[in-house]
Amino acid sequence: MLLSVLAYMIHVDLWMGGTALALFLPQLVFVPLMQGAINRRTGARVQIIRRLSVSVVEATSGDDARDQTADGRIDRVFELNMGIFRFKFTMNFLRFFADGAVKKWPLRGSLKGTAAFL
Repeated sequence: MLLSVLAYMIHVDLWMGGTALALFLPQLVFVPLMQGAINRRTGARVQIIRRLSVSVVEATSGDDARDQTADGRIDRVFELNMGIFRFKFTMNFLRFFADGAVKKWPLRGSLKGTAAFL
């Protein structure tokens, strides 16, 4: 679908198509890489939470070793959540940065459709 939109933009206006290509290429590279990293962190977080829930169900009161292990797992889940947040924040920052770059482009009159499309 993205290729058909890009081909149409190039057909309609070569400058608009070139600008769209320049903006889409980084997205085609970085978004799958970042999404893969987010998915790996989410998978690790789910596994840690599952182990934590099993240890809570099987717990005996006053077990200090289990409590320390649970605390470590909770800390690790927090670290993973913060890592996911950082990835998402970075993706949003790059998207808004690209949008701002299009709006400041010297050929802004012919690129209005590109900024609205993105």
